[in-house]
Amino acid sequence: MDSAKVWENIFQQKEWGKYPHLAVVKFIAKNFYRFEKNKRKNIKILEIGCGAGANLWFCAREGFSVYGIDLSKTAIERLKRDLKKKVY
Repeated sequence: MDSAKVWENIFQQKEWGKYPHLAVVKFIAKNFYRFEKNKRKNIKILEIGCGAGANLWFCAREGFSVYGIDLSKTAIERLKRDLKKKVY
């Protein structure tokens, strides 16, 4: 089975990736919290293999422009849903 199908099966069967990774939170805080929140929208963050997007919704909530790519259609749909519900 190819990796795209494996990940699609995982995201269809489980709620995977609900919370941002601690390392991402620390990285963003250390490197970008010096920017005022209203100026963060000019900083673009791309996550390849974003899954359901917990890291991205965290970054979007903090004011950054976010983009994500994943092989799982289910994961991307969850990301879109969560961005609408939790951020916008």
